[in-house]
Amino acid sequence: MSQRAILAGRRRPPSPWLAPAVSALGYDVVATVIADRPEDGRYYLSPGALERVELALERTDGSMVVVDGRVHVGQLADLQERLVDAAVHDRRSVVWAWLGASNPVADTRLALRNARLERRLAERAGDRDRSPAGTGSRVADLDRQCDRLRDRLEDRQQAERVRIESAHTDADGYVVMVDEIGTLSRVHSGVVLGEEERTATRPTRAETTVVPIGTHRIAVTDGPAIPWTAAIPEWFEPVVPGAIAALERADLVCSSTGDLATHLAGRFDADQVVLSVADGRDVLRAALADRFTSVVLEASFPATDSAHTAVSWLYDRGDVTSISYGDRIDLSVTVPERAVDGIERRMREADGRLERVAVPEGDR
Repeated sequence: MSQRAILAGRRRPPSPWLAPAVSALGYDVVATVIADRPEDGRYYLSPGALERVELALERTDGSMVVVDGRVHVGQLADLQERLVDAAVHDRRSVVWAWLGASNPVADTRLALRNARLERRLAERAGDRDRSPAGTGSRVADLDRQCDRLRDRLEDRQQAERVRIESAHTDADGYVVMVDEIGTLSRVHSGVVLGEEERTATRPTRAETTVVPIGTHRIAVTDGPAIPWTAAIPEWFEPVVPGAIAALERADLVCSSTGDLATHLAGRFDADQVVLSVADGRDVLRAALADRFTSVVLEASFPATDSAHTAVSWLYDRGDVTSISYGDRIDLSVTVPERAVDGIERRMREADGRLERVAVPEGDR
């Protein structure tokens, strides 16, 4: 059975992605409290709004309050002391909690937030409680814990970037599939594989599949859903470093949200594809064919051991459509256009000759 959550904010309408993020944690949003008031220095929410939140918690038997704003640790401590029986999140930490189920960076970022909150509450208690080992105060223990978590966070952020940057470096191209939180997304790597009817749950970290497109090997990365309101929040990017690394090398960015695709394509110098439910795979396939073109090459080698090795390499690199053996080895092969320079170098090493013939119409 789902637990119950209250959304609270200072501006209407609330962030459109916030309720879906809360739902992803297994909570039903049973009430929303909005008060168009300035930020309160102590609680973030105005006194009247906070009273309404307390009444909503009592009336609905709620167990979590999510504030649609960026609440600093002092305000968070005040809210937690006031709403003692409910978990309290702001819009950042609820996303970190959702991602943290299988994203070690987000999980560590949430742990750091919780340790900072616990430290603030311990400090308010007058630093009276001793640590379990009796070696110092609880506040000092939590200071050390925060330091360890910051170091762990940096290590995990770096590891996540390297995981993406070092993988599939031999791919002919890179595509990133993204959507906003709350979208029942059909924008996923399965579209390229002919599974466009499947509605996918977005991963909580970047996940890459290598997909064959003609003679090309395309690395297609499914990115986590983005809390999108005309810009990517600056607090979101540090918990998805793999997705940012994938976008940095992307040739194409695909989304069902046009503004999101335009923003990311412009920022990361990529082409964009906006996919609707109706067109899906055909539009994406056409965009991939335009972006990742192929050529036909005719190669000729003296019949040597190095030539036979080069021929085997060409079979792995492209589609050999004809071959003949005699004093020389002659063949035709269709290869990704991006691979031609590397193939020319390999041919020279085997004393071969290479000639570009044509671009097949159906593989453009």
